[in-house]
Amino acid sequence: MKIDTKSELTKDIEASISLAHDSGQPKKTQKQVREHLAYILPKLTEPNALIQPIKMALAAIEQRESRKSWYEKPIGVVSLSVLAGLLVAFLAFKAGWG
Repeated sequence: MKIDTKSELTKDIEASISLAHDSGQPKKTQKQVREHLAYILPKLTEPNALIQPIKMALAAIEQRESRKSWYEKPIGVVSLSVLAGLLVAFLAFKAGWG
C-alpha cells in the first residue's frame, strides 16, 4: 500500500504546473494559473523542488502569450490590406467604376 505524503498545497501547485504546460487552455484559465504560480513562487524558499518547475511553467505561459497571430504582425496587416485593396479595385472595375 502506497502512502501519499504530498500536501494539498503541493498537489495544487503540481496541478497548476500541469495546466500551465497545457496549450489548449483558454486565456482566462492561463491568466489565473499564471497569477496563482506567480503568487506562490516568492513564498517558496530554497531548497524546494517546486521552484524550478514553477519557473518553467511561468516561462511556458509567457512564451505562449508573447506569440502573435499572423494578422497581428505588421506583415500580416500589410498583406491583408493589399488583398483587400485588390479586391475592392477588382469589384470597382467589374462594376464599371474604373
